[in-house]
Amino acid sequence: LTIRSSIHTGDDFEQLSDAFNTMLDQVQKSQEQLRTVNENLDLKVTELSEANIGLFESNRLKSEFLANVSHELRTPLNSIIGFAELLDEMAKADTAADPKRLRYLANILASARSLLDMINELLEMAKIEAGRMAVSVEAVSVPDIVEGLQTIMRPQAEAKRITVAARIAANLPVVETDPGKLQQILYNFMSNAIKFSPAGESVTIAAERVTRQDSSPGVRLSVADRGPGIPYDMQDTIFEKFRQVDASHTREYAGTGLGLAICRELAELLGATVSLVSEPGHGATFFVELPLVYRTKELQPLMA
Repeated sequence: LTIRSSIHTGDDFEQLSDAFNTMLDQVQKSQEQLRTVNENLDLKVTELSEANIGLFESNRLKSEFLANVSHELRTPLNSIIGFAELLDEMAKADTAADPKRLRYLANILASARSLLDMINELLEMAKIEAGRMAVSVEAVSVPDIVEGLQTIMRPQAEAKRITVAARIAANLPVVETDPGKLQQILYNFMSNAIKFSPAGESVTIAAERVTRQDSSPGVRLSVADRGPGIPYDMQDTIFEKFRQVDASHTREYAGTGLGLAICRELAELLGATVSLVSEPGHGATFFVELPLVYRTKELQPLMA
């Protein structure tokens, strides 16, 4: 592009030569501008790559720190709960025990268990984000999972006079999945259902065979409550981290807002999906839909 035409004939050929030279000048200028833009772009890409690496490392360190701190908090808290339970049993066995003392012990236990639940949620999310959540797959009987969950949730339900009903379809196939993570998802669903349902109501856990969106066979479990329901404008974001329905729920019902986010992340690890159906004022139904066969996938640390 540095070569130019040099014609001085005083006719159309000279005009054509001048026009050609002008075009070459413009092309050369455009190429220089493009080269400068590309150099700046390469520099920005390098800077962004370095920034992303820094953010990823920062996120990893944050998750590891949170996991370590949560673990260190959980250890002494378990001791507090253990000794409080021992004192509570001794006080209840004493017929002359001061009722005020029993109330104090009950408050200590309730507060400590609530705090332990919050710490466990933080620890679970930290493990997921750090890519440290392993999946242990085995053949799982859905009716057995549901029966075990009913047993676990019975004290919490009875405390509010809530009936826990099960509706399990006949001849459900065995599911290849991680039973602990499936139970944790359902536990969170059930815990929320009991927490938000009025006293004396009922909660229903159901299981049925379905055909998934990819046409593969699956099993869908659901937990239905008769609580206040989820506002329509919150239903698309309720599975995001730190989401609660509104500030009044945060004050009335303690929690980190991580429970449903953990359910979604655990479901993704299992190749499953979570969803909900709710009409405000008429309760909510939460679903987890599992494939019959677990497909191994490489686990990647999640960005915050």
